[in-house]
Order: sequence, then C-alpha cells, then structure tokens
Amino acid sequence: EAFYNLFTYGKLPGTIPYDQLYTYIVDNLSLNGGSYNMTMQMFGVVISEMCRDPKDLSKPFRLSKSNDMTDYKLINIRDIPKYVSAYSAITSENWDNAVANAMVNDNEHDIPMEKILMDA
Repeated sequence: EAFYNLFTYGKLPGTIPYDQLYTYIVDNLSLNGGSYNMTMQMFGVVISEMCRDPKDLSKPFRLSKSNDMTDYKLINIRDIPKYVSAYSAITSENWDNAVANAMVNDNEHDIPMEKILMDA
C-alpha cells in the first residue's frame, strides 16, 4: 500500500532514471508476491503520463527530447488531466480545479469542448 501511494501521488525520488522506473514495479511484485492484474504496457502508459517535462508540465517527459533520464517531474496521477485538455479534465475526479487549469493552459490544439466551456 505504501508503494502504491508513493507511486500514485508522485512522491518517488527524482534520482530514479526514467527508463528504470518500471523495474521498481516489477521488484515490488516479486518481493510481495502479489499481482496488480495489469500488463507492463499499462504501467508504461501510467509512468509516461506521470513523468512530465519540468519546463512544460503539459508535455510528457518522453516528448521533451532530454537525454538526462532524471530530468523529469513526477506529478500526482490525479493532476494529469489538468495538463492535457479541458475534455480530459471533465472526466477527472478533481473537476473544478482540472477544468479551470486546462482552460487557461496554452495547448497547441484546441478542442470543441474548450470553446463551449469558455463561452458558457
């Protein structure tokens, strides 16, 4: 449970290289003898969305073109929608905060939902 909370709330040390984060999940499973009932690909999706470019949190670290594998900012999994778009923010559990932040975020691509929310 402690490992789960550390991972979902983005409290892992930033000294762990991005390309080695998945090994901590595998090690945790082998040490505890449990199962998350997820494939490693799903963990890859979660890791790639939680690790953000520290200069632009709206951009995942994998797209930052940084060669330094420790130059990422790990964010809370609940905060991801506010950096993606207003549409994804609506589906999040922190609706008010996420939608407000997503609408003022400078995304390169506008979506129709943002126009509806801004005109309302």
